[in-house]
Parts: sequence; C-alpha cells; structure tokens
Amino acid sequence: MTKQVMKFSVGAFVLISLGFGALYVIRSYIPEYQARKAYEKIIEGYKNDPYGGETPEETMKLFIEALKKGDIELASKYYIWDRQEQRLRDLIKAKKEGRLPEILNKLDQYELSKKEPKRAFYIRVGDDGVVASAIIIEWQGLNGKWKITE
Repeated sequence: MTKQVMKFSVGAFVLISLGFGALYVIRSYIPEYQARKAYEKIIEGYKNDPYGGETPEETMKLFIEALKKGDIELASKYYIWDRQEQRLRDLIKAKKEGRLPEILNKLDQYELSKKEPKRAFYIRVGDDGVVASAIIIEWQGLNGKWKITE
C-alpha cells in the first residue's frame, strides 16, 4: 500500500510540475502576454522617473543647466523615460565630437512659443525668419513632471 501511495504521489507531483512548466512556457511565448509585460515595464519606468520640472520652463532650465555642467547623463533624464537611453547616446556622441557648445548656443535661441495645459512648444527661428526647429515638452501624468518629448 505504501508503494502505491508513493507512486501516486510522485506521479501527481510530476504531472503538476509539467502543468506549471507548460503554463510558464505558454505564457512566455504568447505575444499578448509579452506585450502586456513590456507595457507594464514602460508604465513603471514612467511612474518611477523622478526627473523633470514642475513646469515646462523649469524642465528646459534644468536640461540646459545639466548640459552647461557637462552632465550629459543628467541632461538625458529630462527626456521622456523611453527615449532617455537613445538621447544619452546622442549626447555622448555630441560631447565626443565637441558639439556641446554649439548645442548650448542653439538652446539659448529657443523661446517658449505656445503653452497648453499638457504641452509646451519651444521654437528656434532661423536667420531667414522661419522656424528652424522645435522642442516639445509634455506633462507626464504618471509622475507629475514635465519632460522633453521631441
């Protein structure tokens, strides 16, 4: 009788283990599950991102101050969470190429053009009087900060 109970227990354990293993594999390879996990990671990143200003003006000021100090890692933190790594790579490249003074010179030329409840537009006008480029800063509801989006 004890051998039968032991065989049954081992068999049940093996079946349960296989079931959990199959569930893990299925969940790991289902695109919807992976997409949901990726989305949750992004949301957590946005929620836990402490960088940014209370106003778009403050974010722009903090960004420029970080660049003036040469702290490109800090400067990249003022971009929205999912673009920070790329912007850090861009700033590292610009620093290596000696382009930070040029970037700072252009940043001094930006002026707040339009401010909406959740978005602000900074523009830089070229010598020809046409808008040469724009910086968009948006309010991030998940962390309550203003971040550079473009």
